[in-house]
Amino acid sequence: MAICDFLATRPEVSRIYNPAWPQDPGHALWQRDCTGTNGMLAVSLKFTPAQARRFVESLTLFGIGFSWGGFESLVQLVTPAELARHAYWPEGDLALVRLHIGLEDPRDVIADLTQALKINPPSLYAAYGSKLGLFERAIRAYAADELAQVQQALRAERSAAEALGGLLETAAIRYSSRPATPGCMIATALQSHDDAARGIAVTLTRQNEALLEEYLWPSASPGKARTIVQFVMQNLRGLSLNARLGYSSDDLVRSARIAAGAVSDLLETP
Repeated sequence: MAICDFLATRPEVSRIYNPAWPQDPGHALWQRDCTGTNGMLAVSLKFTPAQARRFVESLTLFGIGFSWGGFESLVQLVTPAELARHAYWPEGDLALVRLHIGLEDPRDVIADLTQALKINPPSLYAAYGSKLGLFERAIRAYAADELAQVQQALRAERSAAEALGGLLETAAIRYSSRPATPGCMIATALQSHDDAARGIAVTLTRQNEALLEEYLWPSASPGKARTIVQFVMQNLRGLSLNARLGYSSDDLVRSARIAAGAVSDLLETP
C-alpha cells in the first residue's frame, strides 16, 4: 500500500488500479470478497507510449515480464493499442503499466520509481497536455496564493495607506525570500514572448487591479483609485524585477517603504 500511496502523489499518474488499496473504486468489493492481497497493481500514466517505454526501461529493481505473485519485482507495459478492444477501458490513449512489487524494501522501490519518473520537460508537459497547460496550472495556483496575500493585507483593521504599504512591504520580502525563483511569477510572465502565456498573466493582473480599486473606493474617487492602483502595481512589478536582478530583501523593503509613503501622500491629496 505504501507504493500506491506514493504513486498517488505523482502528477504523472492518472489512476492506480489495486482493489486492496483503500482509494480504489473497487475497494468495497475487495473487502467483501477477499481476505488478502499481493503486490500486483497497475498504473495509468500521463505519458506518451515512448515516454512510458522509457519509464519501464529506466527501472533498475524491476525485471520486465508478467508475474502472478512471485518474490521479484516485475513490470510490464501495456500499450493503448492493446487496450483499445476493451470497451471498459476509461483512460483513452494513456499508457498502462502493470507492476508486481516483490520483497525489496519499499523505500528502495519508491526510490527506483522516483528516478524512473524523472520530471523532465517532455514527461511533465505530457502530464498536463502541453507546455502551456503546465504553465497555466502553475500560474493559476501561484495567483491563488498571491490573491490570498492581497486579501489578507486588505482585511486588516487599518487605513488604506497602511494596508497598501503593508502589501508592498510583504511583497518585497516574499519576492526575495526564494533565491531559486525570485520575484513574482505573474510579473515575469507579463514579459513573456509567448502571447498565450502573457495573456493569462494580463488577465490575472487585471483581476488584482480591480480588487484593489474596489477596496479604495471608500477612500478615493474612482479615477484617483485607478491612479493609485496603477502606481502600486508598477511598484510591485519593479520589486519583482529587482528581486530577479539579485537585490537584497533590505533593499527591496526600503524601496517598498518609499513607495508606501508616496501612496499615503496620494491618498491625502485632494
